[in-house]
Amino acid sequence: MGLLQKLGMRRYKAESPTSTWLRGESFEGYSENMALGIPTVYACVRVLSETIAAMPLDLYRKRADGGRERADDHVLQDLMRHRPNTYQTGGEFREFLMVCLCLRGNAFVFVERQAGQVVALWPLRPDCVAVEPQPDNSILYRYADEKRAVVYGQDEVLHIRGLSTDGVVGVSPIATLRRAMELPHVLGAYTTALFRQQARPSGVLKTDRDVTPEAAARLRDDWERRFSGPAGAGRTVILDGGLSYEQIGLSSEDAETLATWKWSLEEIARCFRVPVHLLGHLDRMSFNNVEQLAHEFLTLSLTPWLTRLEARFNLQLLTEGERAAGLYFEHNAANLLRAGTLERFQSYQIARQAGVMTANEIRQRENLPRHPEGDSLNVL
Repeated sequence: MGLLQKLGMRRYKAESPTSTWLRGESFEGYSENMALGIPTVYACVRVLSETIAAMPLDLYRKRADGGRERADDHVLQDLMRHRPNTYQTGGEFREFLMVCLCLRGNAFVFVERQAGQVVALWPLRPDCVAVEPQPDNSILYRYADEKRAVVYGQDEVLHIRGLSTDGVVGVSPIATLRRAMELPHVLGAYTTALFRQQARPSGVLKTDRDVTPEAAARLRDDWERRFSGPAGAGRTVILDGGLSYEQIGLSSEDAETLATWKWSLEEIARCFRVPVHLLGHLDRMSFNNVEQLAHEFLTLSLTPWLTRLEARFNLQLLTEGERAAGLYFEHNAANLLRAGTLERFQSYQIARQAGVMTANEIRQRENLPRHPEGDSLNVL
């Protein structure tokens, strides 16, 4: 008996990052878009989705001599890179897939085919998709929104899963890490209410003399009129009548709140595996370790997602014959690791002298036109 047979007719529901958000202010009515209201979550999702969306995605063909070339003559090259459907670019399409994966753990796409050839890719709202394993080890996808209800076969839906505990559906990161998301949400609500109610003054005027309520009110109004706001900034204060001014700084509770906020930022970044310097948190950062972290970000954070996307594209968008003929998708991450001008040209010089790259290959990377004499290797 297969795995799906053991699961029987169990039905899975994957929620969407586009429809059921912003429906509650408490964690009893918690939704993924409330998590997007946490700046760290929003920043992590943006970093992952926008970085991958900005990477060129190309369809390559292996050559008999061991090299490869872009399959510009294949319809999927233009479809995946420029126009997967009538309303999205290739970058927007992949960005949406990553947002779904980061927030929900699943992304669904209806694959439209004509005569067996893929002609369009239509993203599906995950909250409208029910995943139903069948006794024959196949999977059905029931899609129902406000306008239509349809059942798709396994080959009709491009289903990209995140981390999964059963191999059928991905685990929702936001739902799983709900308690980790609750702390910054509560802290944000607390500090917002505190400042909105002006619960703490910035300073006090002190005197040893008795002051009537009327005199205190006049003194306060006169002080605020003269020294509050941008017009009063930097003005010289002259106090008489035994008055002294004492500024109120951060209390120990305030300092602890800030420390807790920083800890929650690091905790969420750790869950998404995003380096904290990419979120604007530069404590204990230096130029050298930030440069090293950029390489680690590509290797440890982005590469697993890129591999997951490419594997699913290869499996369901290419036919078995096309894969056997050497066709495959691959993201180009070269620009992410693009060094400065000096370091880059020093690397080119070494590669050129070692016979690894031709002049035209170097010129191509620098977006320069080919040279008639630039195809020879300089082998020493």
